[in-house]
Amino acid sequence: MKLFRLFLLAFVFHLAAFAQDGQQQFASLGDFKLESGEAIRDCRLGYRTFGQLNSDKSNVILFPTWFTGTTAQLVELVGPGKIVDSSKYYVILVDALGDGISTSPSNSQAQPRMKFPKFGIRDMVVSQHQLLAQVLHIDHLKAVMGISMGGMQTFQWIVSYPDFADKAIPIVGSPRLAPFDLMLWKAENDAIMGDPAWKNGDYTEQPALTLLTVLREGGKMQYKRQQKQSKKFHGRELYAMTVARQQ
Repeated sequence: MKLFRLFLLAFVFHLAAFAQDGQQQFASLGDFKLESGEAIRDCRLGYRTFGQLNSDKSNVILFPTWFTGTTAQLVELVGPGKIVDSSKYYVILVDALGDGISTSPSNSQAQPRMKFPKFGIRDMVVSQHQLLAQVLHIDHLKAVMGISMGGMQTFQWIVSYPDFADKAIPIVGSPRLAPFDLMLWKAENDAIMGDPAWKNGDYTEQPALTLLTVLREGGKMQYKRQQKQSKKFHGRELYAMTVARQQ
């Protein structure tokens, strides 16, 4: 009878673990101090886990989100036969700071919109390190990986915590923004701040949403042309040309 109870208890724990696989979870980091010296108050970091953590915790892969992305969008990339095999690895998807799921200007009660402090890629990585070390009690990674801005975070992981992961897998990411990126992001910022709906950051509706869609679609069309130009000119020279044309 005792053996049966133990078996039943183990089965219940297994079901609970399975039920939580991939569910949205949040870790409280308190007042999270930024590189600038400011702090994000009541900071929460969103994350999801897949797979089983092995006994020596050596099968962990960290996968942060791309720019404007959420872990809900990364879910389809996780599983047997996909980019990350959760039958072999314990996969942790992380909503990067500012993505609208983790604490962001759009959802912060303490520091809404323009009251939110400025933060960068390094701050995102430090918050993820705190999630691993302080909340999940993981002190080493099999790999850290990411796509686009997730790739940028991957590069920053190498710099900030060079011995924390065995492998780094940046996908279409760069340690330095290309002139094309700078030009596109500046155009997006100008479109948002030039829209009357912006109201100096005290907006009640999404500003420049239609124009941003047009810019991004146009950006895709221009990307191949820019790649050809990048082969002919050094990045700084190309950026200088871009700025000169805007003046």
